[in-house]
Amino acid sequence: MVLRASAEISGKELNLRAIVDRDVSIGDASGDLLLAFADAVVGTDNAALAAIQQRVLDTLGAEALRSAAAVGANFSRNDRIANGIGIPLEREFVTQGADLRALLDLDRFLSARNSLG
Repeated sequence: MVLRASAEISGKELNLRAIVDRDVSIGDASGDLLLAFADAVVGTDNAALAAIQQRVLDTLGAEALRSAAAVGANFSRNDRIANGIGIPLEREFVTQGADLRALLDLDRFLSARNSLG
């Protein structure tokens, strides 16, 4: 939801379907590169990770690479903590995100049960 709100504020039109379908462009070259970085971070291919890190560094710079890595690490940490101790997602957040969950078919993931009730 933050990505969607950020795009709206900046006036960019993004195709959020790209988050779950890599055959679709998000509509921004930097965004596509960062999605590839995210895929490599959660993957198991160290050579692919090193290659995409270098592409992000060469294309967007060191600060962007550090920021992307920090955002990914922080999200993973926060999500694991919340799931581990059973923090429920606020009902308003669940309601506001229903259309995005449907668009991306996010309820298919096992972890969705932690957010939906």
